[in-house]
Amino acid sequence: MLLNLKINNSVTLVAALCLFAAGNLRAQKPNADAEQGKRHAFLIPIGISTASPEGDLKASYGPFGIVNIGAFYKTKSNWLFGTDFTFFFGNQVKINPISALSINSNTMIGNDGYASTITRSFRGLYAPTLKIGKIFPMPIGKRADQNSGLALIGGAGYFAHKIRYADISRNIPLIQTDLVKGYDRLSTGLGLQETISYLYLSTNRRVNFTLALDLYQGFTQNKRVNYDLRGTLPEKRFDFIYALRLAWVLPVYGQRANEFYYY
Repeated sequence: MLLNLKINNSVTLVAALCLFAAGNLRAQKPNADAEQGKRHAFLIPIGISTASPEGDLKASYGPFGIVNIGAFYKTKSNWLFGTDFTFFFGNQVKINPISALSINSNTMIGNDGYASTITRSFRGLYAPTLKIGKIFPMPIGKRADQNSGLALIGGAGYFAHKIRYADISRNIPLIQTDLVKGYDRLSTGLGLQETISYLYLSTNRRVNFTLALDLYQGFTQNKRVNYDLRGTLPEKRFDFIYALRLAWVLPVYGQRANEFYYY
């Protein structure tokens, strides 16, 4: 109820400003535009997500993390155009292509004859992406800028993921040379992404963030000759990810029509 009350108060305030502007069109139009958020801006989000794999990706990996950084241009009509770079990372790998060469799932014999621990982790990326979206103004709270609201964004880019091996002792040739590529299950292809989020921008520009649900689809295929399988994996993959993201946003606003600077 409190949230609804805040939304209603904000809508009432915007409506009052619109009525005031209509009665003072000639003298107040620049101010009215500024008050209603009709100005362009550059938005730079830096975010972190918790993600869950689905589709073919779920058979190989468990839940993982995501970090990303982007840059968007917001028009006066609240359209968004931009790009971002997304990096996937995790330590839950369900498959072990080097199991036949190992003493157990995490141990191999090194050049010195001693056992060495091998770690497997998940790595991937989604970039560079081209995105387009729209903000539907919905300021919540007295300190919310009129540019705040529900944002719907879609995009396409390059999708890739693989297994990363690490040799703690750095004493196993298989891990230290290009031979490891035959076991990393590198898969690449076209990626799509859809986002529904709430963008909050404060009037004092100190608190700016977005809370988002991101959906990723990867139409990928294995790109290696897999030594453990004695060949490639020819079938097409469908990799799906859904993620909850919290991002800090740096807004850089365009100059308002009635702003002047003196030096």
